[in-house]
Amino acid sequence: MKRKLFISAELLLVSCLFVLLQNLLMPKYMEKMKEGALAGEYYLEEKAHDVLFIGDCEVYEVFSPKVLWEEYGINSYIRGTPAQTVSHSYYLLEEMLEEEAPKAVVFNIMGMQYDEPQRESYNRMTLDGMKWSGHKLAAIRSSLLPEESLVEYIFPLL
Repeated sequence: MKRKLFISAELLLVSCLFVLLQNLLMPKYMEKMKEGALAGEYYLEEKAHDVLFIGDCEVYEVFSPKVLWEEYGINSYIRGTPAQTVSHSYYLLEEMLEEEAPKAVVFNIMGMQYDEPQRESYNRMTLDGMKWSGHKLAAIRSSLLPEESLVEYIFPLL
């Protein structure tokens, strides 16, 4: 019994250290670049938007929820990330529609110009911010580059 307890304690300690190291060594784009945190900030919002905007940088650079609210009374949210592919947009939108029922969705199709994801950093700016769900898993699988693996998204430290 003592041995099992000792092994369990060791596994718990190793797991905690792994999580701590992962948090320490994760890329800091989530804090230092505004674009790095855009996908994840959605979870902090009230989910009663009239309009949802989704797509790549043209979306968050062109539209202003503040102006739409102040001048027209339209409650909106932008969930755009750099070089967001159509598959990223699809899974983000699918996830958002489970949370709320907007009156309209503006789906930017500029991502259609890319037949595949461009860089891991762009994938990460979209995917790392998503909460873990079937939507995130499907989004990761649809956008992995040849040199990437699913386990790196599950355990980014690797």
